[in-house]
This record gives sequence, structure tokens and C-alpha cells, in this order.
Amino acid sequence: MWSPTAISFVFMAIIAAIYEPLRMSLHAQNVSLNIGGVGGVGGLANLLGAGDKRCDHSINLHNSTYHNNYCYEKGVLGPFTPFSVFMFMVWVGPILLAALVTMMYDEAHTIYSRNINASSAPLGVFAAIWIGLNVLWFVIPLSVFWFNLSSDVEGNLPSLRVLAIAIAGAHPLSWNLMVAAIPASGITTKLLGCDRPTMFKCHRFVSYFTVGWGLLHGIFELIYMTSTRSLVTGNRKIVDELLMREDGEDLLYIAGAMALLILSVQGMVGYSRQVLRINNWSFRKIHRALAFALLLVAAAHWWPFYLFLIPAISLHGVGIACCLMDVDESDPDNSLSSVPNRYTRAEIALLVFLSVLCSFFATFFIWTLRENFMTSPTANLSVPFFFPVLCIALSLLASVFVSTLYLMTRKVSIEESTLEELSAPLGENLPLLELATGELEHQTEARISSEAL
Repeated sequence: MWSPTAISFVFMAIIAAIYEPLRMSLHAQNVSLNIGGVGGVGGLANLLGAGDKRCDHSINLHNSTYHNNYCYEKGVLGPFTPFSVFMFMVWVGPILLAALVTMMYDEAHTIYSRNINASSAPLGVFAAIWIGLNVLWFVIPLSVFWFNLSSDVEGNLPSLRVLAIAIAGAHPLSWNLMVAAIPASGITTKLLGCDRPTMFKCHRFVSYFTVGWGLLHGIFELIYMTSTRSLVTGNRKIVDELLMREDGEDLLYIAGAMALLILSVQGMVGYSRQVLRINNWSFRKIHRALAFALLLVAAAHWWPFYLFLIPAISLHGVGIACCLMDVDESDPDNSLSSVPNRYTRAEIALLVFLSVLCSFFATFFIWTLRENFMTSPTANLSVPFFFPVLCIALSLLASVFVSTLYLMTRKVSIEESTLEELSAPLGENLPLLELATGELEHQTEARISSEAL
């Protein structure tokens, strides 16, 4: 029987597989629910097309228009749209449910009878499934954009084909990046019931796909932007988008260019990890720093990452807290791969549960600030690029804080219990000691009295 966390990951993979086909079919039917355009970004980021009938073009009412192409849609559950709430339930919910189930069992009553090891069989199955998912993520949007890019998009037919490939490549890139962000650490391996070599091999396998799709998406976007001229200014699109401020639109492409650069460097670092280690460079530290920077920049480029990265960020927060509280001295790199063995699986699950909740409330807080800004007279499309970045940063800080607080409380409780156990024998034998002392004093007095007589 697989662990609850492994089952939740399988369920999330199914959601990832049907996400785009289902969303596109609903979008084609013009359902009343805002599920967004490309990748669902509008539905998950409270944006509507300016021509949408639900878009209120007045200022400071239910919705407000701040750009020629977008207007803001207020949330229905706090700052979140119905589509966001649904995605929270199906994407974050399984992790919470798995943590709850795991918390019901301790190490003495484990429910994991099947551990995943680094044999070729499970890795081969994972590789086959992952390749199939990548093909699905790429082919479906490509088939849509290849034929449906309309004439209102600037460029001739060859350039539009290039744009179709670039946009389609962004879909598998997003899913791979979200999975690659899950830490290949003792936290994850303990919850999944697998060994570290298996987790690291899967992590590297997904990372190769992440770099590949990132290069395809970024390079084809650059080809399209440098080969297409704007019908309005006559300039190359790359000049207009990167050098001319356009109410925040330039930040979209600037963040994308930065993400492409960081991803390329990260790929070279991963490929050269043995060389770095030979030359006494800390591969882990460089890798983590670049990975965190990539996630922040990617969130600024594609806003829905604020939601999809909550499981990975929460797992990282628990790992960092465990590392801060009690680093495994046997690990020379003090890595997050080391989790002290005295933390049971149930305790780790509790930390993950608390971390996911904290990440959600941190996201709720930042997204509420975003809604207040977007419905204010000073609203624009420049400042909102920073809110997804703040969501990830605050979610990680909240996760680390609550996990560290719990571990500190646990440590104090263990220390107090240890002191009580050590002092318990003395307390239990105290009456006997007092009786023995009294008897000794009585015998001494009797002896002194007899000698005196």
C-alpha cells in the first residue's frame, strides 16, 4: 500500500493531465465562470479581457479597467475567484488530506507496506509516465494555437507558428517547474516512503525537462519578438516590449528574459555539478540560490505560480525549520536532505499540514492587498507583478516560522519530560530514604545511650 502522500501526488498528476484539456473545453463553451485564457492566468489572477461583458469599465466600482487589454475582477471568497478556490481544493487539498491521514498513524502503526526504492522498475515507470504527460501538455495547446492564432496577433504566418510553439512550450514548462521545485529531501522521502536515491533521480529527471522546455519557450519567444514588427510603431516587438514602458506589459517580458537567463545558468550548474564539487564549490548552495531566484522571477512572469507552488514551498519550509533546529552532523553540507530520525512521520505530516495552512493564509493576505490596490484610484499593471513574488516569499517565511515554533516547543517538552523521568526515581524512593535515615538516627542514639550507661 502506498503512503497517503504518494497517493496525493498521483492525484495531483491526474489533475495536471486533465487541467488544460478541461479548461480549454470550458473556455470554448463560453461558460460564465472566469477560467482565464492561456494557462488559465486570467481566471487565477482575477483578470478579464477588456471586451468581456462582465468587465465594468467604470472606475472604483466592482471592476475597474486599468489597461487596454485587461480589467480586474473582484474575488468571491475573499480575494479569490471561484476558479482559484476550485484549484486550491484540487491542488492543495490532497496534500492537506494526506497529512491528516498520516497524522492518524505513528511509527509503531505504520500503514506503508510498500517502500519505493531506486531500482530500475519504478524509475522506468515514472519516466514513461512523465514523458507521456509532457507530450500531452505540449501537443494539446500546440494543436489549438497552431491553427487558432487570429489575425489580431501581429506577425505573418511563419512568425505566428513560432509563437504557437513558444506558447505551447510554456505549458509543460510550468508543470515541470512546479514538480522540480518539490524538495528532494528527507522530508519528502519520509512522507512518500521512498529512499533518497530514488527521489534525487526523479528530481534530476524532471529538472532536465524543465531546462529543455524553458529553453524552447524562451528561445522561440525571442525569435518571434525579433522577427515581428509592431503594426503601430513599426519597431521590432522586442524593442517595444522591453524598452518602452507600456503600463506593466514590459515587466512581463523582462521577467521572462530574466527567468530564461537564470534557468540557463541553473542548467549549466546542474550539468557541471561534479566539476563544482571537485573544485570545492558548494553545488547545493548555488543550486538552491538559483532555484529560489528562478521561482520568484517565474512567479512575476506567470502569476498563477502563487497557487501551484504552495505544496513545494510548504515542504521547503518544514525542511529549513528541521535543518535550523537540529542539523544532522553526518551531513557535511548541512543539507535539507537530512532529517533527524527522532522526528516521526506523523510529526513531519503535522508540520506539513501547519505549513500548508500558513502558506495559504499568507497568500490570502497578499492577494487581499493586491485586491485593495487593484480597486484603488492608483491601480495599474506594474505593481501587481510583485504580488505573486511576495506570496511565495511570505509563504516560505510563514512555513519556516510555524515549523520552527513547533519544533522549539517540542524540544522544550522533550527536555522537561527527560528531567521528570530522571528525577522520578528519586521522588519515588524519597519516603524510603527518609525512613532509612530515621532508623539510622534512632540506632545511633541508642548506641550512644548504651555507651553512656
